[in-house]
Amino acid sequence: MQIPEGLDEESLAIFDLLIKPELSKNEREQIKRVTKDLLETLKSEKLRI
Repeated sequence: MQIPEGLDEESLAIFDLLIKPELSKNEREQIKRVTKDLLETLKSEKLRI
């Protein structure tokens, strides 16, 4: 399921924590990449946080 920002539900939850309204489009894209990488890392670590 794709939702706003082209992210899945799990990624969007992390994205929403990191995003700020004043960010440029390039900064928003960078946050999306970081979000996806972070979620992948958390899943590979079995969410051991």
